[in-house]
Amino acid sequence: MPKLPHTQQGIALLTALLVMSIAVMIAAAVISTQHYDVKIQNNMQQLERAYQYSSGIEQMAGLWLQRDLKLNETDSLTDTWAIPLPELPIQDGETVIGSFSGRIEDLQGLFNLNTLLNKEDKLTDLGQTLFAKLLEAQSLPDYFRFSVTDWMDKDTTTRNNNSAEADFYLTRTPAYFAANQPFTDPSELFLVRLDSLAPEETREKLDELLKITTATALPSETFTKININTASEALLAALVPDDVEAILSTRQAQPFDQNSLNSFIANNSTNLKEAFKSIVPNPDYKPAKDNEAAKGEEFNSLQWSDVFGVTSHYFRLRGLIKIGVVRLNTVTLLERTDTGEIHILMRRFEYTTEHTKAADETTLFNSSI
Repeated sequence: MPKLPHTQQGIALLTALLVMSIAVMIAAAVISTQHYDVKIQNNMQQLERAYQYSSGIEQMAGLWLQRDLKLNETDSLTDTWAIPLPELPIQDGETVIGSFSGRIEDLQGLFNLNTLLNKEDKLTDLGQTLFAKLLEAQSLPDYFRFSVTDWMDKDTTTRNNNSAEADFYLTRTPAYFAANQPFTDPSELFLVRLDSLAPEETREKLDELLKITTATALPSETFTKININTASEALLAALVPDDVEAILSTRQAQPFDQNSLNSFIANNSTNLKEAFKSIVPNPDYKPAKDNEAAKGEEFNSLQWSDVFGVTSHYFRLRGLIKIGVVRLNTVTLLERTDTGEIHILMRRFEYTTEHTKAADETTLFNSSI
């Protein structure tokens, strides 16, 4: 048999090497894809387990709140529900595969933005007056109160020259509409017109308002009483600055119940003892000619007993579940009725991984939203 020329033998060898190289590349790509698919599937399984544990934390929180209702007639920072849940291990057999932790916060220790208007879109005495006190304490202009109110109301008429409705917000970059509904998240305050301050100062003051005293958004058509047992020191300082130390020392020794709160308000010699005047004009005011006694009725007299309470219905659960590389932050808004029923009003999840965790324990326990 005649031998092939050397050139033909070289071409055959090169062809074989080329085919082998292509086969190796295809095999490497298949292995890489399979590895990536396995990794994605593993992450999805871990995330699914994390969601299951978040549901378990919600059920645990509900049981704590129900149990507390049977044990106490008040809600305070000494109750079991107020103690943060430490980081507990998640086990798969004998192997620890992750952990979970959480805490419950009393949302009625904050001011409810949605009490600025009633269900008829009218200004409320308590909501407007207390919010004005909060703005003053944070050195924010009073017109911002009207901007916030116009953000919520359903009409298109501004209540103040420095306020705004949709026509103003549509000129922004990017353009957006006013909400024209109750707040769903207090961070919406950053969207409301406040242009008399420098941008850096605006963010700083709103951050302080949100973080320290701030308003939270609760789905309530009536004024949500502030729980005097859980209200922050900064919020109390904005509302009743002369009574802060007395309130804190009293509730530390023994949480207020309704009788002791009524007694404290009646007998205190500073802010709480005296009623305060609404900043909303009384629509029923009819000044009588030459009647000195009627001149003080242009604004309603408000009672501190209508502002502060000793029980709460709305709570926020923050949870952090770690399984493998998965990090799942959860925020759940809970309502506990007078009969102890637990309703979940809102859930929010933030999923990250171990390598891209933008929100971890620091965000979980310090975020105001």
